[in-house]
Amino acid sequence: MVKYLRHIIAAIAVVLLGAVGVLWRSEFSVVFSMPDGAEVFVEAEQGLLQLPKAGSNFAAYKQMLQCDEWMTSVFGAFSSAYAHENIAQACGARAEEILASSPSFSSAHLVKAGAARKLGDIPAAVNALAISQSTAPSEGALATRRLRTAFLIGSDALGDAAAQDVLIAVDQGRYRQFVAQYYWAYPDHRDWLSNVLEGLDAQQMRRVFGAIKQAAPGAGQ
Repeated sequence: MVKYLRHIIAAIAVVLLGAVGVLWRSEFSVVFSMPDGAEVFVEAEQGLLQLPKAGSNFAAYKQMLQCDEWMTSVFGAFSSAYAHENIAQACGARAEEILASSPSFSSAHLVKAGAARKLGDIPAAVNALAISQSTAPSEGALATRRLRTAFLIGSDALGDAAAQDVLIAVDQGRYRQFVAQYYWAYPDHRDWLSNVLEGLDAQQMRRVFGAIKQAAPGAGQ
């Protein structure tokens, strides 16, 4: 009897492992099927962009990060307004699908903000960005992405939530370089960023301004 039960348990384990393997292959295929920075604009120009649904938080998170990259990509400078709108609509719709089942999915709120910015709805963009900050207030990776989107939106998005993201990014050393890069990339908001950085302690201020100096155009040449 014991031997019989062991065979049953082993068979069930094999079935479960196979099911998990199929699921993971499916989820990884979702992640790796996403077009790259140049390819996505080609698909968007042709109206062919479609985002597959992801069954796991991991795949959904990776999708949202990819959408964020698309909507801030340098390749966009060479693309039509139609392509930008297509990407924003596809990513915004995917973000809404994720939020329908996971309302606190912070990266989806970030993408919702980016899509609204692309589509010209600044109040919605600012609101979504604030929700993203409130649902992941201490996650440095998202803080740096929110900052980038906030700078692209403009002064309407540069409030207390954005200032908190600056402090989070600076405090988590590996994200400090992004703050330094944004200092040079968005000159219209340099004064705002400088005012936020003035609230740092002396040690943090030395580190961040050292990073800004290193990130200066032409530095190290």
